[in-house]
Amino acid sequence: MADLLYGKPNSDLVTLKPDDAREQFIKRNQAIIDSYKKDTGGSVYSVYTPFFHSIKYRYTSTDQKGRPIELSAYMVVGSYMFDFTDQNHIYLICPYTHTKEDECATKDELAFEKMTFLSIDNLFIMPDGQGFGADAGNVQPYIDHNTQAKQLYDALIAGFHIYTEEYNGEMEGDWTLRVIGASQGAGDAMAVHKYLDTNGRTVKWPAIGDIFISYGAMMCFEYSYVCSGPYDPVSTLESYYSIRELEFPCVIPLVIKSMLECNPELSKKYDESNFYSAAYNQRKAEYDMIYRDKTMKTSDLNKKLAEDLNTEADKKILSGDDHVFIDRILCPSVLDKNSQIYKDFMACLKKQDLTTGWKPKTKTFLYASNGDKTVPPINTTKLAELFISNGTSCEVDWEMTDQGHIFTCGKFMLLPW
Repeated sequence: MADLLYGKPNSDLVTLKPDDAREQFIKRNQAIIDSYKKDTGGSVYSVYTPFFHSIKYRYTSTDQKGRPIELSAYMVVGSYMFDFTDQNHIYLICPYTHTKEDECATKDELAFEKMTFLSIDNLFIMPDGQGFGADAGNVQPYIDHNTQAKQLYDALIAGFHIYTEEYNGEMEGDWTLRVIGASQGAGDAMAVHKYLDTNGRTVKWPAIGDIFISYGAMMCFEYSYVCSGPYDPVSTLESYYSIRELEFPCVIPLVIKSMLECNPELSKKYDESNFYSAAYNQRKAEYDMIYRDKTMKTSDLNKKLAEDLNTEADKKILSGDDHVFIDRILCPSVLDKNSQIYKDFMACLKKQDLTTGWKPKTKTFLYASNGDKTVPPINTTKLAELFISNGTSCEVDWEMTDQGHIFTCGKFMLLPW
């Protein structure tokens, strides 16, 4: 049976005609240029029931260097009274931090259970992300918000196109798009929010002239709802430098690998090993294989790094058996704010800052905890200030607790979206 259906959106994505009303334009699917084709010899459905359909599909996008890339995603189409042709909302669910292939949406059985429970009369789209699923083996663009935003948007457009073509369906008259994410998924969701608000097409309209229409307006973007995301990577890393203790140590190599991949000016000056401590470099070949082959879950990888790198003295001080002091992973020069490698590294991270440099147009809901040390609260505070300063609706729900990142994100997943 076929596992994946192929969607192929054009990178330019939108063709407007002056006489098209926006609602008709969306419903008739004129936003999509190319058609899709079914994988030969099988059904498009992973699961087919009277209440929901589960679909895995592939789509084309671009990688960090602008090259074409084929990625995969998972979609659940809900029904209401056995009718699949009208959906109330599209939910784009952005992937959280994961390091094992089995954790991505098209391989994660729990993703099916979560989304089918919520998908009544709604369309859920969950991309795997670069480095997983159809693109397994490549470096994931971790914290590379600019790359992730385009890839996730392309997953949305391809999924929307597949729905309208496969079901000959239409969204309800007041349908909306909602972008959801927690942890790293929150950072990527906010990157999609920025992409939808700030990108689009300028079209000529009779008797009016040139009009800019954002992709958000075209896709009826209602809001983003995000939890504890690294919206400001520089502030996040600087907080790690300050507290030293890492609750999620496996993210440090993920960030370094990604920044080297998407910043030629950095990779030309430094080898990856230049960033790491002597203890980490002694086992670097083993760690590289784990990150490349996606063979270990984040929780297990955190424990392995702690077991390998912590001294006996560290273990008596650290507050968790999977925590690691940052200087056990990074070398002294990367920790030195006066060094050139520190300045160059931070300059690359600064490019991914979502808390400055753009004007939000669509409202957001922010959820965070004042006790989060993995993604410190300053991320949410700075993002809220950006929205408020631009007069855009922003509601912040603070979890006033000493519970950490995992607890906060777990609770967020149980909230109504």
